[in-house]
Amino acid sequence: MTDPVAAVTDAIIKQLNGSIGPATILLLLSAVVSAVTVFLRSDQAKTLPGLKRFMVPIDTLTHASTRANVLFWISRELLMLRVALPTAASIATAYGYASHAVSAAMLGAAGHTSDRQPLQFLYCS
Repeated sequence: MTDPVAAVTDAIIKQLNGSIGPATILLLLSAVVSAVTVFLRSDQAKTLPGLKRFMVPIDTLTHASTRANVLFWISRELLMLRVALPTAASIATAYGYASHAVSAAMLGAAGHTSDRQPLQFLYCS
């Protein structure tokens, strides 16, 4: 069994080595620099736990709207597989049927080259 921290770290490093990695690093770095700058100008105690509470306030993470956003995100991710994949498959099938009908109307219906059924052809080939 692998260490979960190592697995998460490896996944993050793999994502940051991709094509959008430098932009992601710059975005996160600018957010951290901005937060530290605002924290240093605030009236709060200048400690590392104070900085952590300033950057990620517990009230924000436990707010009802945060929980609702997380639940909406999870439900969207679960539903997209059940909605998008069948929709994409039906659109591809309809497009294939329509393009075959148009090409058959323009070029004439194509006949079979042998008397074998398609499954027999696949099985016997």
